[in-house]
Amino acid sequence: MPVFTPEFRRLDNRNLQGAAVIGEETVPTLHDVEAFVTCARTNKQAIGVWVANSLNKIASLQGEVIPLFEPEMIENLLFGPLWQRYEVQYPQDISAEDILDILRQNGVLILSDIRAYLRQIAGRKQTSSEKLDVLLKGAGKEESRVEIGPVERVKMIDVLLLDQELEQEGKIVAMYWSVCLFHEAMLSWLGHSSEPSVAHEALSAEQESRLALVFITICRRLQHASKNDTAWIRDLRQRFEQLNSPNTLR
Repeated sequence: MPVFTPEFRRLDNRNLQGAAVIGEETVPTLHDVEAFVTCARTNKQAIGVWVANSLNKIASLQGEVIPLFEPEMIENLLFGPLWQRYEVQYPQDISAEDILDILRQNGVLILSDIRAYLRQIAGRKQTSSEKLDVLLKGAGKEESRVEIGPVERVKMIDVLLLDQELEQEGKIVAMYWSVCLFHEAMLSWLGHSSEPSVAHEALSAEQESRLALVFITICRRLQHASKNDTAWIRDLRQRFEQLNSPNTLR
């Protein structure tokens, strides 16, 4: 049986209100994820360029003076024979407030977000419980395929008890519910990628799922590295809207 049921939609959101830490325009949504993957289905080169430029921007903000990533190399890593091994590291120093703000603004949440949040909140409260170990294991490494399975391995009662123990007033429950909704939406949407109308060299659902996680993780790094700069996601949305338009010449 699923861990979370529809009654969690009625979760009181009053405890999620608060001052925004990240600008709303820098919070990636399900629409952004879909636009990214849709572009990848027909324009792998454009995806390679965006990913390379984004990783170089992150490196520059961290003090690197020369570009480290070439679009052709990234394109090969994302779509070549070794695509299952390519990952982008989640930002280890992202704050719990940043993650909570994504939830407040109905942005996309992934299991890595919950893991980072739990580590920080438990550390502040000096909590080291068996329930935390169970949830950290369940919210560990994302599967290569975006699926609800890893979330369902966590029992509802464990989530509720940990939320209570850490005095989160429903925040942890809301995060897991948000991840479940994202996984459900992605699974439904990715199912259309195998339709006959898709181009000859179609991506598998597993490839598209991995691309989605790469995209979200890069967005997390950009959010964290440039909180006051919303130009990157505005440009991203405009670019993918153009690329995904049927009247756009690629």
